Parts: sequence; structure tokens; C-alpha cells
Amino acid sequence: MKPYAELLTVLQTQSMYDVLAERDPSADPKTLDPATLNLFVNCACLLGDIDEVLQTALDNPLTARLPEDGATMLLYALYESGNGAQLPGGRVAVQAGGDRPNTIGYAAACLLQAGDARQAMDLFVRLIRRDPERQHPGHQRFAFEAICRAYPEASDEQLRGAMRQAFPKESPGWIDYGLFRRRPTTERAMSLPAPDAGMIQRGKHIGSIPPESAVRVALPEEYARYRPSAPTEIEPERLARRIKEIAAHVAARSRAQTTDGVMAAVAAVRERYAPQAGGPVQVVSTGRAGTTALFELLDASKLYTPFHSYAWITAPRHRWAMIGLLSEPSLNEAVLDSLTDLFLTCRGTEWLSAYRAGRTPVLVSHWDAVFAPILAGLFPDARFLSLRRDVDAVINSMIRKRQFAGAQLVPLPYADPPQGPGPSETADPSKGSQRLIFSRALYEELPFNVAWYLAFTEKLWSGLGGAFPERAEIAIESDALFRGEADALAALLDGAFPESGVSPIFARTHFSRPINEKPAREMPKTERVEAYQREARRRYDALIGA
Repeated sequence: MKPYAELLTVLQTQSMYDVLAERDPSADPKTLDPATLNLFVNCACLLGDIDEVLQTALDNPLTARLPEDGATMLLYALYESGNGAQLPGGRVAVQAGGDRPNTIGYAAACLLQAGDARQAMDLFVRLIRRDPERQHPGHQRFAFEAICRAYPEASDEQLRGAMRQAFPKESPGWIDYGLFRRRPTTERAMSLPAPDAGMIQRGKHIGSIPPESAVRVALPEEYARYRPSAPTEIEPERLARRIKEIAAHVAARSRAQTTDGVMAAVAAVRERYAPQAGGPVQVVSTGRAGTTALFELLDASKLYTPFHSYAWITAPRHRWAMIGLLSEPSLNEAVLDSLTDLFLTCRGTEWLSAYRAGRTPVLVSHWDAVFAPILAGLFPDARFLSLRRDVDAVINSMIRKRQFAGAQLVPLPYADPPQGPGPSETADPSKGSQRLIFSRALYEELPFNVAWYLAFTEKLWSGLGGAFPERAEIAIESDALFRGEADALAALLDGAFPESGVSPIFARTHFSRPINEKPAREMPKTERVEAYQREARRRYDALIGA
């Protein structure tokens, strides 16, 4: 393996993929020098190869010598994978002093995920008080969550008092919307003020992954304990039947909870403040297809409230668990109920805020696309829109701009561990069946993963059309929008978003501008990068049947 100085040159002149290609899989991570370890941890995390981070860093005393960037990346990967409990469990050693606020932040997030809300709360509040004028929004969200979890029996007024002390710069409305997310009742929802930009974040930003989940990435030693399985090939016709089955189950469960909870509150607010608004609109997209441009266009509309990101986002492992529900021979209702509750936690407050403003919510983020069957069950009048871009352009962006990075849908194998205690078991029967996600070979199989994601997204759209033809009938080629073609603009403004108040002239001018090109993230056209792009296109053609 090359020494650190040469690896750094590879990073600077080639790509992160080329750096990880230099990693000797037979080398003991405990023998790496700290600088090389730091480089591998950073590249693996930024490329979304969570399993590589876990294999390299767990039970490795050298991680205590990582600088702040590597230590932060390590803890982020631990938390994102659902394995935050490994930090208080002693399997990760990091320095988290006062000069490392980001490391402290993710250490506190791991503690929160592990169930130690009091200690997590203390760390987050201390971080916020260090610089009250420039509070990190992620620290704020986690601190809010930690305070609510630390004092589950506290009254609303007690929690409001604690929040006012912790977040003196935030408005009462910001606090009240946050309390609704934690305690969703109809009474609380009806007292909420009309939202402003400071209460609900809608634009593109980095959200936080919620602490609770019955899904996590498998630990290295668990590969020997479980036999993972992957879904069979997903065909649109069979997918359509499963989508209808999921929507029917979710609808029946939602109707049974009529007195309180997220959906009852959303329905009451919608009836009072937005009786003319429609059901949510979900944009089905791979990302890198013009979603940022669409968000900014709708942000100028009169009847729609778009969301490009959220305070809480689902993690890749949650989206993959949803793939399992769509592809397995029989529907696992316990997993579906768990993911439905997670989806409501992550999105319910945003839907409610849009209706409180008298508008129809639009879910622009491609992260939500795989949850469309749940949305269809929650809202009988939800609509779906396909936004598709030239395949080669998406592939090139996914690979050259590190946009895929393991954050999308990948064909990962999974396993359901048995309920009950075990040496490394964290299953909680109250949260339904827990799913282990086996995340090996993300980086090595990058071309196949990118191709599979693009092909699956197209099959998902076909499945939605088969299940709900009247609700999923508008498909738009984003390249036609970028070219200003009249038919595409009419389909968007008249078909998908009627009476938006956006003129065709404004829309044509808007889509002609370069938006969200991300030139700073573009990797050089190395031989490896270009080979990945060619292979991804070949795999896509095979998967789609071209």
C-alpha cells in the first residue's frame, strides 16, 4: 500500500475512488498510521461506504488519534448506520474536547440514539451555549429532541420554558412546531401560527436523521451470524400489486387512528385553513434531474409549498428497508408500521405547516420517492409526478460529483434477526421486526448500484402508474424544461401544478439558468471514473432491458 504522502497525491490529482482502490483489504486497520487511517475514513464516509468505516474503525484504538474531521466522520457513520450504541459500548475511541464541536455533536447524537437522552441533552445544550449567536441547526434539532426525550413527563409549558432557555433566539412558533413533531395532537395543531421561514425549513439543507429506527446496518461480526438475502428482480406489474397492498394497509391503519396523532391533526388543519388545497404531490426522481430548479420555481407560486429537504430525513437504511417491503414475497406488516411511523415523524409537521399556510405540500426531494406507497395510503388524493433527466447526464453527475455516495437506493442484502436478547442484539419488540442491512461492496459495486438505482426508480414510477393510474400520469423530461419546450412547460404548469400563478415566460427563463451544478464537487476524468461511468450505463441498459 502506498504511503500517506502518495495517497494524498492520488486524492488531489485523481479521485476518492482511486484512494480507496489503494486500500489493501488484507491489511490490519490497527497497523495503519493515523494520517492514512484518517484519509481512508474520510473517503469511505464521503462515498457512503459505511461498512468500510465500521470495518476499519470498530475496536481500533488508533481512532483516538484521528483529527477532528476523521473523528467526526467516524461518529457520523456510526450514527447514520443506526449503531450509535457502539460508542457508549466502548467499541469506538475518539477525542471530543471543547475544541472539537462537530465531534462532540455526533458523539452526543450517538448517545441519544443509544437511549442516553440526559447526557446527550447536556452535551448539545453546552454546544449551543458556546456560541448562541451562531447556533448550528443540526445541533438545535438534536438538542430539541434530547430535551423532549430526557423529560417525557414534562408538561408543554415546562418544555416551552426549557426550550426558551436553550434557544433564546428562536420564535415561539418554532418551538411550537417542534413540540407538535414530538407530541402530535389535534388540539396542539389547531393552535399553531401560520408558519414563516424561521419556523419550518423547506429549502435545500442538510437535515438530521431521526434517532429511533428498527433498521440498522449490520456490524462486521454479524456477517457470520446471519445469512443475508437480497430481493428478487422487481417487475412493474408485481410492484403495482404490492404498492396497492401497502397503500391499503396504511389507509386502514390511519383510519383506525381517528382521534389524535399526525394524520388527524393534519386533516383538521387542512379542513380549516386549506379546504381548497389538494393532497400532497410527490416528485418521483433520482435526483440530479432538476429538483432544485423545480423547488425554486414552486417557491414563487401561490398555491403550493415545496419542500426540498426537511428537519429530519430518512437514512439510506430506511429507504432500503422500504425496498424490501416492495419486493418480498409477502408483506411484513410490522416493518411497514414501523416505517410508516418513521415517515410520519419526518414529514407530518411539514405537511401540516403547508396546510396551515393554506397551500398544497409538494415533496420535491428524491429521498421520499420510495415512500410513495405509504403517502398514497395516508392521502387518498395524493398525486405523483415523474421528473426524469437524460440517463448519461445523471450517471455522470452521480459518479463524477460524488452525488451517489451511498445515500440513494442500493440493492443491499438484508436479514431480520430474531427477537430477543443476544450478544450484539438491539431488537426491540415494541418497534416491530428489526431489519439488518448488509452494506458491503458499495464502493466496489458503484456502477451496478448507480445503474440499479436509476432502473428501479423508473420501475417504481411504472408501478405507481399501474397501481394508481389517475394519480400518477404526468411524466416530464427535465431536459425539455431546460430547453424551454412549450409542451413540457404546459405539462408542468397546467397539468402538474394548475393555478400556480407561475407564468410560462417566467418558467422558461427560470429553467434556462444554471442551477445547482455543483462544479466544486466534480472529480477529474480519471481512467477509473470514466470506466465507472461506462460500466454504469452498460449495467443500466441491461437492467432496463434496452
